[in-house]
Amino acid sequence: MQYIKCPSCNGSGEIFMDDLGRPFQCDTCRGNGILLLPSRKTLCPKCGGTRVIFLPTGFSSAVQTDCKTCEGTGFVSA
Repeated sequence: MQYIKCPSCNGSGEIFMDDLGRPFQCDTCRGNGILLLPSRKTLCPKCGGTRVIFLPTGFSSAVQTDCKTCEGTGFVSA
């Protein structure tokens, strides 16, 4: 196992999601800024380790769902 920098927050532990630029705790790393990469695994190419993807539902709207490629884990076999 090895530690890697969180791809969602770039290791800061925070993401900025609202129009006012307020920071929120990163859901991917739970605010730690790092992820523990399991042995013989790599980050999911579909979700990039975030465990979720956004599916378009119409014009300028989307719904969040678990990534089917990694089954919501964020990792796939290397």
